[in-house]
Amino acid sequence: MSSSKETTRYQSALGRAINLWNRGREVSSMIIQELVADGYDVRLLRAHHFKPNGI
Repeated sequence: MSSSKETTRYQSALGRAINLWNRGREVSSMIIQELVADGYDVRLLRAHHFKPNGI
């Protein structure tokens, strides 16, 4: 499955962000804006879910 299809199967910004962070990738500024608008603490979420090198 391609990367773009893998990230779009998650409907919410939160799901897309966690999916990317779990694979060691950064999220776009658009996703960050959605998360902030929804009231999420993006720094805290990234610190919890980001896995360098997707480990």
